[in-house]
Amino acid sequence: MQICTLAGITVVPVISLGLGFFLVKKPGLAIKYQMWFYSKINWKIEPVSMEKEMRNTRLMGVFLIAVTLLVSVYLVCGGKILPCAAWLTGGGG
Repeated sequence: MQICTLAGITVVPVISLGLGFFLVKKPGLAIKYQMWFYSKINWKIEPVSMEKEMRNTRLMGVFLIAVTLLVSVYLVCGGKILPCAAWLTGGGG
């Protein structure tokens, strides 16, 4: 396996999981970072409902974690997700 592929398979999921957990644990800070970024490019944004924005940011974090884990399992199994899933559940494969 090439070193670039190995680095991508390990580094990208770690960063994605970290970002996902950040969004779940600190949604208010993530929203502040977004507002700061947009102010730098001459845009002013603010949520209509901060409560809904916090909930949606947390859900985005959960979704990012779930997708990262699914893709990681898929890559580790070499693109053969069903035999790998059977192995994980004790069904052989």
